[in-house]
Amino acid sequence: MQETIVFSKGFSYHAANMLGEGRISPEEVEALAPRIRQAAAGVEKIRKEGWAKNHLSKDGNPEPIFFPRLPYPGSDSPNTPELLRKLADWGAKARAEEDAVVFCGVGGSYLGGKVLYDCCTSGYWAGQTAASRPEIFFAGNNVDPEDAEGIRIRLEAMARACREKQGRRLRVLLVPISKSGTTLEPTAAFLYFYSLLQDQGDLFQVDGTVVTDERMEQGPLNRLARKHGWPMFDVPNGVGGRFSVLSTPGMIVGAVLGMDLPELLRGAREMDQACRGDSLDTNPALLNAVLKFLGARDHGAVTEVFMPYAMRLKALGEWYVQLLAESLGK
Repeated sequence: MQETIVFSKGFSYHAANMLGEGRISPEEVEALAPRIRQAAAGVEKIRKEGWAKNHLSKDGNPEPIFFPRLPYPGSDSPNTPELLRKLADWGAKARAEEDAVVFCGVGGSYLGGKVLYDCCTSGYWAGQTAASRPEIFFAGNNVDPEDAEGIRIRLEAMARACREKQGRRLRVLLVPISKSGTTLEPTAAFLYFYSLLQDQGDLFQVDGTVVTDERMEQGPLNRLARKHGWPMFDVPNGVGGRFSVLSTPGMIVGAVLGMDLPELLRGAREMDQACRGDSLDTNPALLNAVLKFLGARDHGAVTEVFMPYAMRLKALGEWYVQLLAESLGK
């Protein structure tokens, strides 16, 4: 078993500090070999069939597992070519017409998009040039009034400057993201900003786009989109919130940023293909899972620290906490 797996782009997974004397031994890993092969086969079956035994939705009903298909656009993927074109066109329109975009999501629908934003740009650069428009804000991951107040102050300052310099209202696009349309935190954030901006019609021109389950025709966001003629993007079936960064809740952020969405998915395909098979010498995801399992079960290693030494990766650490807790903690 190798201590380091190097990917084609030069990144590496380095596990030497978990292996060796007093740590996890090759013998411990070898004893787990039948279960490792079983786990790899189970994951491959989920990829092919889209189902897993006893996997249920939040309402307790059997639910498919389609997130492994996200990197592979096509008719059997949640990411169809038509959706990618729609997102690209919508993003181009938002960049051309809007001054600010406020995304209102929670969990993966907030943190995944924030990771894309941080990796693609920076809050320090926003608004400095015409090309950097619109300025992007994230709300709804909690009900922190101080954070909402900070966004309000910034929007009002932008609006006053826009009126003084250009003689027009600030164009703000609100994007609530909720599969049910009733999730407390993003709903509260959306309603707060929608009411605030509507009440100051002399300063703001408000528009909206909703990301929700299109099948819930009577859902509040669905009805709101129909009432105002707002664009609507579907939260795909079989894609849990923590895996949604490569579907509409995450890629709508990428679309506003002007990211090349097919290239983003190509990178995801490369990573997905690197994480196949039952060889610990080539599959970093499998090796990572094996070492964490053995570390927790046999060595008391039950605490994980994720520490990115770069501010633009800060949201990645926050997202990883949510991914780990929601995937394993439940």
